[in-house]
Amino acid sequence: MPEHNEVSFAPHTTYTVFRKCTRDWTLPRFVMPNYDLSYVIEGSGYYKINGINYKAEAGDLFCSPPGSIREGRTSPDKLMKIYAVDFHLKDFNGEAVNLPISVKTHIGVHKDLIQLFNDLITAWTEKSSGYTIKIHGILLLILHRIYELCVFNSENLVNSIDDYRIARVIRYIDANYAQKITVEKLTALTKLEPHYLNTLFRQKTGVSLHQYIIKTRIHNAYNMLQTGNQRLGDIASQCGYTDIYHFYKQFKKVIGIPPARCVPSA
Repeated sequence: MPEHNEVSFAPHTTYTVFRKCTRDWTLPRFVMPNYDLSYVIEGSGYYKINGINYKAEAGDLFCSPPGSIREGRTSPDKLMKIYAVDFHLKDFNGEAVNLPISVKTHIGVHKDLIQLFNDLITAWTEKSSGYTIKIHGILLLILHRIYELCVFNSENLVNSIDDYRIARVIRYIDANYAQKITVEKLTALTKLEPHYLNTLFRQKTGVSLHQYIIKTRIHNAYNMLQTGNQRLGDIASQCGYTDIYHFYKQFKKVIGIPPARCVPSA
């Protein structure tokens, strides 16, 4: 199975845009010199990447690596709105890095990710003093959030796990994240010693048991916040947190922004 190892890279933005497509908008056939991420937040259309046709819908993320041959068009009756960013991607030794993201992934429409793209475009357009550092930082936040949405996905994770004991633990955490999850319960579930269980879990998933539980709770809290019809304290409680300040701290650490900024505008 593919291991979810830490990815270290230094991206350099070459272009970014928010595109509101017109009825006759098309993307001419073009060989991509750099990485391109295109995030569809509204409407529908079509992309053709390396000879494969893809339907594009709101919430889809398209990742075109360097050398990809790409073209596209919008549906004239459902005009697309798209954020796009092109960038070089190298590690800290100057070597090319492969981004572990599929050509097409449905990640959903996320308010916090949209805000990050807006911040990137503003910094790119204004080009104020020190803007290159600011752009670098915002793009890293975008890549971090996308990496979470694309790679840290429990359904994909379970399907890729080749150890039934770890898959069982993941399913248990996903179903019981609102409750107190003890090491004793997980070891009883797997018949493994605590230290070996955590070592094996990290080996198979790339994160520790503790990190996985936190991220599962916070991601569920984020989804609840998106409905906009529950109080923050109630959401924290439903996601296993009795201390609202601890919840706030963990949420900002995992998502990158405070919970209040994830509530849809009225």
